[in-house]
Amino acid sequence: MGVYSELSRDVLAAAIVGWGRGLLLEAAPTELGIENSNFFVSTEDTDGEVREWVLTVMAERPSDATLTMLELLETARMPVPAPVPDLDGRRVGRVDGHPALLTPRLPGGHPERPTPAQCHALGDFLGRMHRLTARLEGPPHPRDLAWLEAGYSAHVRRTSHETGSLLRSALDALRSVEHRGDWHRMPTGLIHGDLFRDNTMFDGDVLTGVIDFHHAARAPLAFDLAVAAMDWCSGPDGRLDAELTRMMLDGYARRRSLTREELWFWPLLLVLACARFLVARLHSPRKAPEEQAARLADRLARPMYLHPELLPRAA
Repeated sequence: MGVYSELSRDVLAAAIVGWGRGLLLEAAPTELGIENSNFFVSTEDTDGEVREWVLTVMAERPSDATLTMLELLETARMPVPAPVPDLDGRRVGRVDGHPALLTPRLPGGHPERPTPAQCHALGDFLGRMHRLTARLEGPPHPRDLAWLEAGYSAHVRRTSHETGSLLRSALDALRSVEHRGDWHRMPTGLIHGDLFRDNTMFDGDVLTGVIDFHHAARAPLAFDLAVAAMDWCSGPDGRLDAELTRMMLDGYARRRSLTREELWFWPLLLVLACARFLVARLHSPRKAPEEQAARLADRLARPMYLHPELLPRAA
C-alpha cells in the first residue's frame, strides 16, 4: 500500500473541497500503489448527485509530460482518467501538503487471466495511443543501460547465481546494440512504460480504462508494446504465450505498422523489458523478483521473431 494510506477522513474531506465536486461521502484506501497512495472516494454535489473518484496522493508532482499525455488522450476520447481541475483551474491539487490528482473512477476490473480478445483490445489501444504521442516531448526514459548496469552491480552479490547470470546475459545483449544506428532508428515517443494488467480496467473483453501514467517518458514505442506483452502474455512458468502475443501484435499493427527495425529488434525489446522490471523488483522488496527472472530466462532461451508478412498493415 502507498506511503500516505493513513491520511484521516478529516484531512481528505478538507482536501476534496478544493476541487469543488461536492462533499465527501466515503473514502477508502486501496491496495494499489507503491510510490503513491490511492483512495476510492465518493462525493455528493448540491443536486444530490453522487460521483465516484480516485484520489491519488503523490510523493512528487506528476511531470508535465504525464499531464499533457492524459489531456491529449482524453481529447481523443480514449479511456483514460484525466485529472479534473481544482477550483483554481489546476490539474494538480494538494492533500496534506502533498501533490494530488482527482480522477473519475473508471468501471470494470483488472483482468487476472487475459483472454485473446483482451490482448487484442490492449494492442489496439497502444497502437492508437502511439500514433498520438509519438511527437510529444518529455524526459528520456530513466531506466537506461547505465541504470541497468548499476542495478546489476548493486544486487549481483545478494541474488542467486542463476538470476545474476540472466542479468549478465541480458546486459551483454543490450551492450551489443548500444552504438548501432538501426537500434537508435526505432521510432520513439511518449510511452506509458508500465502497462501491466493492474493498470487496466475491463468489462468482459471491453477495455474501459488505462491508468497510472506517472512513469510516462520518451522511449522506443515498441518497448511499450514489449512491456505489455511481458505481463499480459506470459504464463505462470514465465513462457511467452504465442497466441496471446499474436493477438496483441495484431491489434497494435492495425493501428500503427511496426517498422523494419522494430520487427528485427523485437526479441531484444522483450529482453530489455524483462531485465528492467527484474532490476526494479530487486530494488523494491515489495514484489518478489522470481516471476521476472523466469520471464527473462524464457526470452533469452526462446527468442520470439516476427515475420512482417504475418502482421497486418495499419489502415
